[in-house]
Amino acid sequence: SYQIDRICLARLDGDGLLLWKQCYNSSDPKLMNEDFRDVIKTPDKGFLITATCDYLDTISTNSYWPKQYYIKTDSLGSMEWEKVVFSNDYLSGGDAWTTTLDADSNYYYSSVSHYYFETNFSSPALIKLDLYGNVVDVYDIVSGYINGGLTHSKFINDSTLASICAYGDNQEEIVTLAALID
Repeated sequence: SYQIDRICLARLDGDGLLLWKQCYNSSDPKLMNEDFRDVIKTPDKGFLITATCDYLDTISTNSYWPKQYYIKTDSLGSMEWEKVVFSNDYLSGGDAWTTTLDADSNYYYSSVSHYYFETNFSSPALIKLDLYGNVVDVYDIVSGYINGGLTHSKFINDSTLASICAYGDNQEEIVTLAALID
């Protein structure tokens, strides 16, 4: 089946020998078409996978919409939790691209395209998650554009996050580098 083993994580030793391999197949029947984008090491020596999935909207349209999707594992790759952001909100969603950890190791900041399905807008945005996958806040960088996405962010010191985002309409794309203060 095309739904099996879409996202896997493997650990190799220094000689390239496989130590372990784990694949993550959600038990949520509304989730499909997972697309792996990024992985980082977590403060507890586990891993956080950043992904995008299609998620079934049973409230309004009975259609699948792209949503940001995260998988947290322990150091051996066993799943600890998974989170589909905006899973209960049929008007929002989007693609997740990369995630970084703040200097205090208290929050994850995920670079995303934040879609507004009702208006067909997509904002470059950051999603702030706690270490348990709970959404603390969503920060749209700009709004009111048809195309928008924030693809990469990195802390350049303890409080400044540099991000690469693009936004515009169908005729014009504007690329900008934004420095954001936490």
